[in-house]
Amino acid sequence: MDATRHYWGQAAVAGLLAGGAILLGRPLLLVGAAGVGAWLLVRQAWYARQVSRIEDDLTVKQSLGREIVTIGEEIVMTLEASLDQPVSVDFTVDAAPPVGSSGPATDQYRITIPTGERTASTTFLVQPEVAGRQQVNGATVTIESELFTSTYQTGSTPSLVVQPRRPRNIHVGSGGTQIASSFVESVSGSRS
Repeated sequence: MDATRHYWGQAAVAGLLAGGAILLGRPLLLVGAAGVGAWLLVRQAWYARQVSRIEDDLTVKQSLGREIVTIGEEIVMTLEASLDQPVSVDFTVDAAPPVGSSGPATDQYRITIPTGERTASTTFLVQPEVAGRQQVNGATVTIESELFTSTYQTGSTPSLVVQPRRPRNIHVGSGGTQIASSFVESVSGSRS
């Protein structure tokens, strides 16, 4: 859990009130500092509870249209997220396209589950550009409030085999006859 600039601004106000109470000898300012501090602690506890609920209840599934493709061939990737019960904070889930793939802009593989909602999904095309076996990383969940932000990875991690392009319809020789039998054979027929 990371604090936002708004949180640090509120904490600075509490610090200024406490400092003013000490410097000016005004205990009423100390009450204000305690009030702001208590409000920040309550908001932090509420946010931590929401994050814990999301981590426990969220199911994220990433899937690929096919498991074997050729370099440059587009495949469909789907991202689905669902909660058992709605939560009181908005959050986003970003898919993790295979490494070495080109794809859409970030907003096309991001889904947002707003407050009170339980499910969201998106489908987009990716184009692998590197041959080999590739594992899709877990999706990134970002939970933001006015005062805090958290990020973690979760969800299914499908694999993909990307094959190199291969030439097609290769024909060696002319008219189906065989070419000379040895590289080292000279025109005279003797071996070097």
